[in-house]
Amino acid sequence: MRNKTRSRRLLGVIAAAAAAVGLGGGAQSAAAIPLPAEDAFYTPPPNLASLPNGAIIRQRDAVFGLSPSGVAKLAADAFGLAAGQLLSSATQAIANGFVTYQVLYKSTDGAGAPVAEAATILIPNLPWAGSGTRPVISYQTAEDSVSTNCQPSYVLQAGLLAQGGGALSGSLEALLALPALLKGYAIVYPDYEGPQSQWLAGPQAGHATLDGLRAALHSGHGLSPSTQVALWGYSGGGGATAWTATLAGSYAPELNVVGAAIGATSNSDLAAVFKSVDGSLIVGFLPTGIVGTTRATPIDLGQVLTNDGIALVQKAADPNKCLGQEILTFATAGRMEKYSVDPNRDFTQIPIVRQLLTANSIVGQSVAPALPILNYHEAFDKVVPVSADNAMAQQWCRAGTSVEIIRYSTPIVIDPTRLAGHVLGAAEGYLAALQYISNRFAGLPQRNDCPNANLWAGLPLLPYLPGLAR
Repeated sequence: MRNKTRSRRLLGVIAAAAAAVGLGGGAQSAAAIPLPAEDAFYTPPPNLASLPNGAIIRQRDAVFGLSPSGVAKLAADAFGLAAGQLLSSATQAIANGFVTYQVLYKSTDGAGAPVAEAATILIPNLPWAGSGTRPVISYQTAEDSVSTNCQPSYVLQAGLLAQGGGALSGSLEALLALPALLKGYAIVYPDYEGPQSQWLAGPQAGHATLDGLRAALHSGHGLSPSTQVALWGYSGGGGATAWTATLAGSYAPELNVVGAAIGATSNSDLAAVFKSVDGSLIVGFLPTGIVGTTRATPIDLGQVLTNDGIALVQKAADPNKCLGQEILTFATAGRMEKYSVDPNRDFTQIPIVRQLLTANSIVGQSVAPALPILNYHEAFDKVVPVSADNAMAQQWCRAGTSVEIIRYSTPIVIDPTRLAGHVLGAAEGYLAALQYISNRFAGLPQRNDCPNANLWAGLPLLPYLPGLAR
């Protein structure tokens, strides 16, 4: 009964978030926001290659349409405080407002080529009451698309109407970070897939996120290069966050990254994720993932796929579809093996496919984060298997990374789409993630669960909730 009550309450948070998107508060219609391909803001300058990584190319004010009552309800459900107190603080935060602006900055893709990336930045107008400069959270949304029409810098302005509602999940999921504004933190939402929308391309995501932070910290509004920074992401955003945490020490060692909260990491082990959804109603993740990763690392698809398989992947590259439409388009596509030149072989074990997946997975990498990590996951997640995150966390533990673990366990009997447990995990974990980040900003000691791997990895379907986040 307690699990059911908790699930209803957490899912209510998502419903509250829905009320907060694109409903007044200065929101513009999607038609009023030009698509990225038609927006000169994203055009890189001729001297792009000569700029340092993180250099701001241009900056502009942006819109972020919110309903004050929706945000207040979201915050009330999230924090569980007395309604009067929380509604009062939320109303005050909204009355004081926050600045929304965007930066275009120089970065490099996974191969080291110069690219122009964008990030959306939210700064509370309320003065920062803590010590030092206002902390910053880089929140990587689950963009999960191969279309620039689904990137945060567009979707966060166009809201629920973006791509005919196909970017709904990204719009709602981005709102889980908004309670951080009530704590006085700034939020950065990077377009970490880059101008080619290289979904699941790990190094690309890490570079874009780190350079987005460099740009944000030099964009004014009271931020500075020494500002404390934390990383946060779930699912596709968790994959980007894991790669960012892994590369931070080598790619952007000057950043003061104090921790990362990572949930249901898409890139923990891509082979395991591919197997989990292959043949299901959400098999559309797979051809779309092939498009994203092969944009970063081109391969001859004819070595892997039949003509029907190549046509499937080409269809997944539709620039007018976000995650929602991709899932519907390929719901009856079946298993990837039937599109393979070797249909009797596990698709993920075909050498060129295995190489592609391994290059973008955290499991198997020789470098680990040099910063503390929170890894949270719903044990009954049928999209990203909890075993994949367990393998990633154990690998990091062996490398000396301090990893705090939270494992929820809410059995879901009927789940034909396989998405229910995955979505629930985001709602279950975001409060703990925000508390974890707040504790890192406060300099509090972290719990290290590496010595307890026999409990959270050895008993994968049982909850592991030792006091939640510290």
